[in-house]
Amino acid sequence: MRLATIATPAGPRLHVRARSGYVDVAEATGDPRLSSLQYVLEAGLAAMDAIRPLTDRDGREVGEAEFAPAVPAPPRILCLGLNYSEHALEGGREVPTWPDAFVRGADSVLPPYADLIKPALTERFDYEAELGVVIGAGGRYITRGQGPRRHRRLRRGQRRFGPGLAARRDPVDGGQELRGQHADRPRGGHHG
Repeated sequence: MRLATIATPAGPRLHVRARSGYVDVAEATGDPRLSSLQYVLEAGLAAMDAIRPLTDRDGREVGEAEFAPAVPAPPRILCLGLNYSEHALEGGREVPTWPDAFVRGADSVLPPYADLIKPALTERFDYEAELGVVIGAGGRYITRGQGPRRHRRLRRGQRRFGPGLAARRDPVDGGQELRGQHADRPRGGHHG
């Protein structure tokens, strides 16, 4: 199944790719809780079983501008940087013994086809590939064998982030990354 969050007049709502187009999950099932991917992840297989039959329906076509962030309000976004040696070396850095960990704010998440807006505090974008993992079940000390059952989706490009951490400052020191900081998603058309 392919799930997508679509911007609607009622706000972002979960849709499923159907035989043709996309079907609004909450509307089609009559269950308003199914309008949110967050709820579906928390509800688990029962929610997925309720959605699966909708893939045989005809839905409406959706334009690129209608896609919202896959997870509109993630509770946390944890990131790893310099997590492989080539990445460190290409930037002229020492290979760390442990990857850099940092966070992003929920307001840095963008829809998949949204324009990236360069904040005034940076001179250029730092293009990098992103890998998003949406974990549907919480837990601590998860063993290797338990991991596949807990990860609901692993996809390249699952999330797109705004330019705050994907941008670099170019001060005299040669380009300090903006660790732990981000530019909020522009609101009201003002891009600062």
